[in-house]
Amino acid sequence: MYKRIFKFTYQYLEASMTLLDALLLVQKRVASKTYKKKLDMCIGMVREGKGIYVSLQPIVVMMKGGVVVSLILKSAESSGDYASACKKIYEYLESHEDIKKEFLEVTTYPILISTVSILISYGIVSFIFPKIIPLFTSFGVPIPLPTRIILSIVSGVETYFVLILILCSLVFVCIRYVYGKYGDMRVWIQKTLLYIPGIQKSISIYTSIVVSGAASILISSGKTVFDTLHTVYEDVRFDLVRNDFLRIIEKQEQGTLLSTAFEESGFFRDAIWVDLLLIGEKTGRIQESFRQIHKLYLEELMGYKRIVKVWSEPVLMFCIALIVLFVALSVILPMYSIVNYVSNT
Repeated sequence: MYKRIFKFTYQYLEASMTLLDALLLVQKRVASKTYKKKLDMCIGMVREGKGIYVSLQPIVVMMKGGVVVSLILKSAESSGDYASACKKIYEYLESHEDIKKEFLEVTTYPILISTVSILISYGIVSFIFPKIIPLFTSFGVPIPLPTRIILSIVSGVETYFVLILILCSLVFVCIRYVYGKYGDMRVWIQKTLLYIPGIQKSISIYTSIVVSGAASILISSGKTVFDTLHTVYEDVRFDLVRNDFLRIIEKQEQGTLLSTAFEESGFFRDAIWVDLLLIGEKTGRIQESFRQIHKLYLEELMGYKRIVKVWSEPVLMFCIALIVLFVALSVILPMYSIVNYVSNT
């Protein structure tokens, strides 16, 4: 919704409308009552003669990435170029949305395949087993181990489904509370997550795209490198990355070259960061360096997405094959036992 608001606003401003007229038209195109009320507050401030930075604060304070957006609007106050500022914000928000979609696609495919395979296996078990078990009881044949395991799992899930659901919900709520309340525990959880294959790479790519994109926009809006780094730091959500970025800022304040500070960091020491920032420092075109870093990491994200898809397919197929094999054994072995029992008797 925020993206649409700034998109419509910059389009109307580019059509030579005043900020007041643009916001009035945007308000008509917004369906949500909450956003209509927020826009009504913005419109009221514009009518009082306040600038775009103050007027749009009711919307900005609700946004993730609001620190970057606020600075772009503040820069527009001095330049008077409201249309360009709203366009930059729209592109910034659109970039964030596109990145989230790409990462969502990377995780959706494995989760979907795993869920479908589990549901199919459960369907097979729940349909076939009720027909087989009575044969065992009637013949007095011992149930094979794989079949007993499957029966125990299915019976346990069906019997304690509500309890399992409540316990899982409680665990999730507790973890979320601890994660949000206690910084040390949050850092420990984040460090633990980094041991999962692919997580550190995903976080590195994501934060590099977000940081370089925000830095490029802020510098193009007239902010210094020093102000840009502090603003980006405030906008980073992952604690380990924030701590790493804070060390970069401290080294830069001590007079260390920006490229050297990034090279000595944990999440930003890739050659892409170091080499391009070094070029930017030598040429004086640091904004172009951040823009190129953003572009290269977007390309790396596409490559990483393809790699994950290529490798996830055989791994998932292998896991599904193991599940199907186990279920098949739990179905076939009872039949084989019954045949042996009948032939022996």
